[in-house]
Amino acid sequence: MYRWLSLLLIMVLLSTVVLACGGDGDDEEQVSPTPTGEKPSPTVTSASPSPAVQTPPPTPSPTKVVPTGTLTVAVQTIAVRPWIGPFSQGETTEKPYWAPVYDYLVYDAGRDDFMPGLAQSWKISEDGKSITFKLRQGVQFHDNWGEMTSEDVKFTIDRVLNPDLSECRNCQTNFGAIFDRVETNGPYEVTVYVTKSRAADVLGWMCQSHAHGIGISSKAYYDSAGAQKANEHLIGTGPYTFTGFEVGSKLTLEAGEDHWRVVPQFKTIVFKEVPELTTRVAMLQTGEADIAEVTPEQAAYLKGKGFGITTVPKVRYYSVSLLGQWLPERPTYDPE
Repeated sequence: MYRWLSLLLIMVLLSTVVLACGGDGDDEEQVSPTPTGEKPSPTVTSASPSPAVQTPPPTPSPTKVVPTGTLTVAVQTIAVRPWIGPFSQGETTEKPYWAPVYDYLVYDAGRDDFMPGLAQSWKISEDGKSITFKLRQGVQFHDNWGEMTSEDVKFTIDRVLNPDLSECRNCQTNFGAIFDRVETNGPYEVTVYVTKSRAADVLGWMCQSHAHGIGISSKAYYDSAGAQKANEHLIGTGPYTFTGFEVGSKLTLEAGEDHWRVVPQFKTIVFKEVPELTTRVAMLQTGEADIAEVTPEQAAYLKGKGFGITTVPKVRYYSVSLLGQWLPERPTYDPE
């Protein structure tokens, strides 16, 4: 059970969503030209005076959304060590805190459907054993680490699957049952081949809403900085950049102003680690925190005090997983 699925958040009524709706990256901002002057009146032969030509007032340019302010979120635990991110051991429980640093190939459109992300389109082969993604061009990694290409997608998936390079054992167990290999077809096209699964299943694993959904990382950054630094200071293409993380204290994100997908509403997000429930409640009441993780009992109390409540539906589910039966070296291996 992933703790982040069961978070119960208290939100100050004035607090709104972190990310304002943004247009698709392919849509350019339309700015109406400003008139430079009056058009000359046409020459007439009549002795009557010509009517004055009315110059329309300049059309105002669309207002650019600029992130402002700080959103402070008090949570019980962030992470127990500085190594975090998509290749860490705590990848699933820590994901809510660093997920805005990354973009994903696809996004959840509801009802088991997906909408384009870093992948503008995708096509499943006729035999259902591969899926080819056409990537969005011009998306840049933070801190000038270059453009996101198919090499970064291949690197990210290959690294997640490699137990020597990634600590995400759940990823390797689950992804290993689906992914066979990844091939690049030029800088903006990548094909993922599957084993005994359906290629369509890849979409779920590359989606931001999946517990193990893969955010695309920079190959150049990992090659240059090394795994230790790259997993302590995260680089992605998401709407927020990673500012810093202090174990046992806080994790800070800073918004960009020209992201291709969404424009963040808040300039800064600060996740504060506050183990004591009573302290988190007090932070809400004093205004030190805008959002806090609390228990259902405290939620009912705070609702009576006028605080807004946001709950996560379907926070618990039960399943039986026969893990390892697709791995030949495991005693439960079943070739059928």
